[in-house]
Amino acid sequence: GGAPAANKDEWIELYNPTSKTISLSGMILNASTNDSFKMNLSGSIAAHGYYLIERGNNDAPIQDITADLTHVFGSGLSNDGEQLVLTSGSTTIDKTPGVGTPCAKWCAGMASNQYLTMERYDPLSSGEDASNWGSWENIVQYGTNAESQHIQGTPKHRNSVNYLIA
Repeated sequence: GGAPAANKDEWIELYNPTSKTISLSGMILNASTNDSFKMNLSGSIAAHGYYLIERGNNDAPIQDITADLTHVFGSGLSNDGEQLVLTSGSTTIDKTPGVGTPCAKWCAGMASNQYLTMERYDPLSSGEDASNWGSWENIVQYGTNAESQHIQGTPKHRNSVNYLIA
């Protein structure tokens, strides 16, 4: 018995909003507050495509959608928030809002029993802009987690909150 282990079913998605394939060679995804999170990316993201990173040593967090990369995420994403930073060499490509200002923790999403994903409204606007993030809306839903429950999110698909821009 007990509660499902959905808190370990963590995943991160990168999106390529351009019309060209982007090589991830030399890119690093890091959490500025968690040195054990650091991951060297590999492969590429197709034009207007998605790159799915699942937590763990296997492809288990999302049963029915194949990950492009699996990584242990150190001790996992902190419920107290983290700033994720995507870099190529010394160049910052993108990052999520910092923790503390303007968001006390994560700017969107929800842990503890609901497990709503944090989704970006506009992929062409700054990832550091807290108002560019929202929690999963029950409009579209994809994927099944390791506990065979529907994911409250859209891995490898257009974000639910992105439909609300218009």
